[in-house]
Amino acid sequence: MVAIKFVVFFVAVTFVSGKFVHEMKMPGKDIPFTWLNCSTNELKIVVEELKLSPEPIKLGKNIILSAIVRVKEPVGLDERSPVNVDLTADVVKPGQEQPLDVCEYDEGHCHFKNVCSRFKGKESPKIQKELGLPYKCPLLTGIYRIPKTTFRIPELEYTINGVFNVTIKITEGKTQIGCLTFKFCLESCY
Repeated sequence: MVAIKFVVFFVAVTFVSGKFVHEMKMPGKDIPFTWLNCSTNELKIVVEELKLSPEPIKLGKNIILSAIVRVKEPVGLDERSPVNVDLTADVVKPGQEQPLDVCEYDEGHCHFKNVCSRFKGKESPKIQKELGLPYKCPLLTGIYRIPKTTFRIPELEYTINGVFNVTIKITEGKTQIGCLTFKFCLESCY
Protein backbone atom coordinates (compact mmCIF):
# COMPACT_ATOMS: atom_id res chain seq x y z
CA MET A 1 0.00 0.00 0.00
CA VAL A 2 2.78 2.46 0.84
CA ALA A 3 4.37 1.69 -2.50
CA ILE A 4 1.13 2.66 -4.27
CA LYS A 5 0.87 5.86 -2.20
CA PHE A 6 4.49 6.64 -3.11
CA VAL A 7 3.60 6.18 -6.77
CA VAL A 8 0.59 8.47 -6.33
CA PHE A 9 2.94 11.09 -4.89
CA PHE A 10 5.03 10.83 -8.07
CA VAL A 11 1.87 11.44 -10.09
CA ALA A 12 1.37 14.69 -8.27
CA VAL A 13 4.84 15.98 -9.05
CA THR A 14 6.07 14.28 -12.20
CA PHE A 15 5.12 14.12 -15.85
CA VAL A 16 7.61 13.43 -18.63
CA SER A 17 8.35 14.24 -22.24
CA GLY A 18 11.65 14.18 -24.08
CA LYS A 19 14.26 11.45 -23.86
CA PHE A 20 16.17 11.34 -20.61
CA VAL A 21 17.41 8.55 -18.36
CA HIS A 22 18.83 9.03 -14.88
CA GLU A 23 20.69 6.21 -13.12
CA MET A 24 22.18 5.71 -9.67
CA LYS A 25 24.08 2.75 -8.23
CA MET A 26 22.40 0.91 -5.37
CA PRO A 27 24.22 -0.75 -2.45
CA GLY A 28 24.95 -4.44 -2.90
CA LYS A 29 23.91 -4.72 -6.53
CA ASP A 30 23.71 -2.48 -9.58
CA ILE A 31 19.97 -1.83 -9.75
CA PRO A 32 19.45 1.77 -10.89
CA PHE A 33 16.68 4.25 -10.16
CA THR A 34 15.68 5.21 -13.69
CA TRP A 35 13.09 7.41 -15.28
CA LEU A 36 12.46 8.16 -18.92
CA ASN A 37 9.98 9.27 -21.49
CA CYS A 38 7.62 6.52 -22.62
CA SER A 39 6.19 8.46 -25.56
CA THR A 40 7.65 9.95 -28.70
CA ASN A 41 4.82 12.49 -29.04
CA GLU A 42 5.24 16.17 -28.22
CA LEU A 43 3.62 16.42 -24.79
CA LYS A 44 2.33 19.38 -22.77
CA ILE A 45 4.17 18.53 -19.55
CA VAL A 46 7.90 17.83 -19.34
CA VAL A 47 10.01 16.77 -16.37
CA GLU A 48 13.40 18.35 -16.90
CA GLU A 49 14.96 17.03 -13.70
CA LEU A 50 14.02 14.37 -11.15
CA LYS A 51 16.21 13.27 -8.25
CA LEU A 52 15.53 10.77 -5.48
CA SER A 53 17.74 9.68 -2.59
CA PRO A 54 18.76 7.65 -0.73
CA GLU A 55 18.49 4.34 -2.47
CA PRO A 56 17.02 1.90 -1.89
CA ILE A 57 13.87 3.45 -0.40
CA LYS A 58 13.31 2.18 3.15
CA LEU A 59 10.02 1.94 5.01
CA GLY A 60 9.92 4.16 8.08
CA LYS A 61 12.77 6.33 6.73
CA ASN A 62 13.03 9.65 4.93
CA ILE A 63 13.52 10.19 1.21
CA ILE A 64 14.62 13.39 -0.49
CA LEU A 65 12.97 14.33 -3.77
CA SER A 66 13.54 17.27 -6.12
CA ALA A 67 12.19 18.02 -9.58
CA ILE A 68 11.82 20.64 -12.28
CA VAL A 69 8.63 20.39 -14.34
CA ARG A 70 7.85 22.47 -17.43
CA VAL A 71 4.22 22.95 -18.46
CA LYS A 72 4.25 23.92 -22.14
CA GLU A 73 0.50 24.57 -22.51
CA PRO A 74 -2.25 25.01 -19.91
CA VAL A 75 -3.77 21.74 -18.68
CA GLY A 76 -7.37 21.29 -17.56
CA LEU A 77 -8.96 24.28 -19.29
CA ASP A 78 -11.95 22.40 -20.75
CA GLU A 79 -14.14 20.36 -18.40
CA ARG A 80 -15.39 18.41 -21.43
CA SER A 81 -11.85 17.00 -21.78
CA PRO A 82 -11.13 15.67 -18.28
CA VAL A 83 -7.57 15.04 -17.13
CA ASN A 84 -7.08 11.37 -16.21
CA VAL A 85 -4.08 9.59 -14.70
CA ASP A 86 -3.57 5.86 -15.21
CA LEU A 87 -0.80 3.78 -13.67
CA THR A 88 0.53 0.35 -14.37
CA ALA A 89 2.81 -1.02 -11.68
CA ASP A 90 4.48 -4.30 -10.97
CA VAL A 91 7.05 -5.53 -8.48
CA VAL A 92 9.72 -8.17 -8.94
CA LYS A 93 10.47 -9.61 -5.52
CA PRO A 94 13.92 -11.02 -4.71
CA GLY A 95 14.21 -14.64 -5.82
CA GLN A 96 11.18 -14.43 -8.13
CA GLU A 97 11.27 -14.09 -11.89
CA GLN A 98 7.62 -13.27 -12.55
CA PRO A 99 6.49 -9.72 -11.70
CA LEU A 100 3.40 -9.23 -9.53
CA ASP A 101 0.80 -6.75 -10.84
CA VAL A 102 0.42 -4.22 -8.00
CA CYS A 103 -2.70 -2.62 -9.51
CA GLU A 104 -4.48 -5.98 -9.51
CA TYR A 105 -4.66 -5.73 -5.71
CA ASP A 106 -5.69 -2.08 -5.42
CA GLU A 107 -7.24 -0.60 -8.58
CA GLY A 108 -8.32 2.53 -6.67
CA HIS A 109 -4.72 3.70 -6.40
CA CYS A 110 -3.96 3.15 -10.09
CA HIS A 111 -6.71 4.97 -12.00
CA PHE A 112 -7.74 8.57 -11.34
CA LYS A 113 -10.54 9.97 -13.47
CA ASN A 114 -11.21 13.69 -13.85
CA VAL A 115 -8.33 14.76 -11.60
CA CYS A 116 -9.30 18.45 -11.78
CA SER A 117 -12.66 17.76 -10.10
CA ARG A 118 -10.78 16.47 -7.03
CA PHE A 119 -9.33 19.95 -6.39
CA LYS A 120 -12.58 21.95 -6.54
CA GLY A 121 -13.50 23.52 -3.22
CA LYS A 122 -10.55 21.97 -1.40
CA GLU A 123 -7.73 23.77 0.32
CA SER A 124 -4.15 23.05 -0.76
CA PRO A 125 -2.36 20.49 1.42
CA LYS A 126 0.27 22.03 3.71
CA ILE A 127 3.21 20.62 1.72
CA GLN A 128 1.95 22.16 -1.55
CA LYS A 129 1.49 25.54 0.12
CA GLU A 130 5.04 25.37 1.51
CA LEU A 131 6.45 24.48 -1.92
CA GLY A 132 4.32 27.08 -3.71
CA LEU A 133 2.80 24.46 -6.03
CA PRO A 134 -0.69 24.92 -7.53
CA TYR A 135 -3.57 22.81 -6.24
CA LYS A 136 -6.14 23.70 -8.89
CA CYS A 137 -6.98 23.50 -12.55
CA PRO A 138 -6.10 24.81 -14.98
CA LEU A 139 -2.42 24.16 -14.46
CA LEU A 140 -0.88 27.17 -16.18
CA THR A 141 2.11 27.37 -18.51
CA GLY A 142 5.39 27.75 -16.64
CA ILE A 143 8.25 26.05 -14.84
CA TYR A 144 7.49 24.45 -11.48
CA ARG A 145 10.44 23.77 -9.20
CA ILE A 146 10.29 21.31 -6.36
CA PRO A 147 13.38 21.98 -4.23
CA LYS A 148 14.99 19.20 -2.22
CA THR A 149 12.10 18.13 -0.02
CA THR A 150 12.13 15.44 2.65
CA PHE A 151 9.24 12.99 2.94
CA ARG A 152 8.86 10.15 5.44
CA ILE A 153 7.85 6.76 4.06
CA PRO A 154 5.57 5.18 6.69
CA GLU A 155 6.28 1.79 8.20
CA LEU A 156 3.91 -1.08 7.49
CA GLU A 157 2.68 -4.00 9.54
CA TYR A 158 4.04 -6.29 6.83
CA THR A 159 7.22 -6.35 4.77
CA ILE A 160 7.22 -5.49 1.08
CA ASN A 161 10.36 -5.34 -1.00
CA GLY A 162 11.59 -5.60 -4.56
CA VAL A 163 12.06 -3.67 -7.77
CA PHE A 164 8.99 -1.62 -8.75
CA ASN A 165 8.36 -0.83 -12.42
CA VAL A 166 5.81 1.93 -12.91
CA THR A 167 4.29 3.68 -15.92
CA ILE A 168 2.18 6.81 -15.51
CA LYS A 169 0.07 8.03 -18.42
CA ILE A 170 -1.75 11.35 -18.26
CA THR A 171 -4.49 12.14 -20.75
CA GLU A 172 -6.67 15.15 -21.40
CA GLY A 173 -9.78 13.89 -23.11
CA LYS A 174 -8.37 11.33 -25.55
CA THR A 175 -4.99 13.06 -25.96
CA GLN A 176 -1.93 11.91 -24.07
CA ILE A 177 -0.28 14.92 -22.42
CA GLY A 178 2.31 13.22 -20.21
CA CYS A 179 3.99 9.86 -19.82
CA LEU A 180 6.62 8.61 -17.41
CA THR A 181 8.13 5.23 -16.78
CA PHE A 182 10.43 4.63 -13.82
CA LYS A 183 11.98 1.92 -11.70
CA PHE A 184 12.94 2.02 -8.03
CA CYS A 185 13.90 -0.35 -5.26
CA LEU A 186 11.93 -0.64 -2.01
CA GLU A 187 13.77 -2.13 0.98
CA SER A 188 15.99 -4.66 -0.85
CA CYS A 189 16.14 -5.77 -4.45
CA TYR A 190 18.35 -8.83 -4.22
